[in-house]
Amino acid sequence: MPNPAIKDQLQRLLKELEKDESGSSPSLSELFSSYLEVEAKYLKSSQRTIDAWKAIADLEGGDGVKLKDRPALSVTADVAEEVRDKLKTMVTRFGTAPKPATRNRYFIVLRRLLNWAVEHKKIPYNPLRIAKEPEDNVRQTVIRTEEDFQRLIDCCDPWNRALCLVYFDSGCRRMEVIDLQRHQVTRKPNGGGWATIYKAKGNKPRTVVLTKRAMEALDGLPNRGSYYFARPDGRKPYHRRYLYHRFEKAVIRSGLQPAPGESITWHTLRSSFCYVRRVVDHWAESTIMRQTGHSTDIAFRRYGWGDTRELDEAFDGVELRRESERKGPHRASDLSDEDCAKKKSGTG
Repeated sequence: MPNPAIKDQLQRLLKELEKDESGSSPSLSELFSSYLEVEAKYLKSSQRTIDAWKAIADLEGGDGVKLKDRPALSVTADVAEEVRDKLKTMVTRFGTAPKPATRNRYFIVLRRLLNWAVEHKKIPYNPLRIAKEPEDNVRQTVIRTEEDFQRLIDCCDPWNRALCLVYFDSGCRRMEVIDLQRHQVTRKPNGGGWATIYKAKGNKPRTVVLTKRAMEALDGLPNRGSYYFARPDGRKPYHRRYLYHRFEKAVIRSGLQPAPGESITWHTLRSSFCYVRRVVDHWAESTIMRQTGHSTDIAFRRYGWGDTRELDEAFDGVELRRESERKGPHRASDLSDEDCAKKKSGTG
């Protein structure tokens, strides 16, 4: 065990060192400008990085200093916690606070910026090296049964019915389906189909399977050109907000209740696909990831979606053992006089 006095002294020296160096370090605004010039123009997600920076640049800490004006070495774990608290009270254009996934992205962008500054010798160390990891965005709401899903799609218009069927049966992402075009779909002899997704996340094309009922719903939409979800003019698909607004009304009519603090969204149906295929149908994680486009198994570990067969078999064995013990005599008081005599003589 380290000596507490020595530990406290080292922490004081570290704070004094940070205090002395923080004043001479470049501001976050200067670092971000250099970062964009050197690195971010090569990133595919540079616009999201810029949007994240704009969202947090003007946030003030407890001392009233904006984040963009702070010296880089003064952005400690305490400042990061203050920024997180500010984000929880911030109101987005949708009238709500940023979701946990959005807050996580803002924090990751800030830490990535400081790591880049260390690698390019603009600052000696990353002051956020001991900051807490971003909170997990754990969703509890999934549609577990076919009956609940049927209640939902019975309340949907034809457009959202087709969307929900593809989301729930194939696990595709939101815009992968809304932007789906007819030339991307190949029909199977059994009535199902394959859809080749070209504009997938990370620019990694993949082919997904479409079920029979999903194909029937897509075929039932008006043919207005190349897009399945085309507007009346046929040039572009409907805007996602227009379709989602109608979906929200369908959720209300269905009477389905989400977990406290959550809501039923299109992504809920994608999550439900992962849950049902893994927990109920016992698909391998690699098979599900190939269909959904997940690059890691983080979704299964974060949400606890694991194959329950081994646990079921283990607990079934416990129940069988207990049942056999209850049926068979296992205590002296349970044995008859004849059984006791046989046991004593060694013949029983």
